[in-house]
Amino acid sequence: MNELSKYRIVVVRVVLFFAAFCLVISAALPTHRPIAHGLILGSFVSCLNVLHMAYKVRKITNAAAGKGKAGRGIGFGTRLATSICAILLPLEYPHYFNEVAVMASLVFAQFLLLILGIIYSLREERKAGKG
Repeated sequence: MNELSKYRIVVVRVVLFFAAFCLVISAALPTHRPIAHGLILGSFVSCLNVLHMAYKVRKITNAAAGKGKAGRGIGFGTRLATSICAILLPLEYPHYFNEVAVMASLVFAQFLLLILGIIYSLREERKAGKG
């Protein structure tokens, strides 16, 4: 399993656990339900954007290795469009989603990737120091 696959699996698991936690909060505290739903929506869109970016990176690395074609497309445009749609949803349905919660959680998976990168690099550094 390469490093990109390892990151992808961990990000999806953490986002799913975060969504489950938000659902429990939503059930326990009905007054904060739009905030919890906004956090869930934003984190799912963030995870989707990370998975799309990982797919594009995999295609480019395969093309560089001579195993396929590098696809042309609007990768950034797709990620931008999904984020804009996620922000427009609470504007249309403010009683279901909190706009600030959606915007705050749109960077959840990206920050998670940063933290995972630091943790994995510290582990590798520790292994290299012992070996």
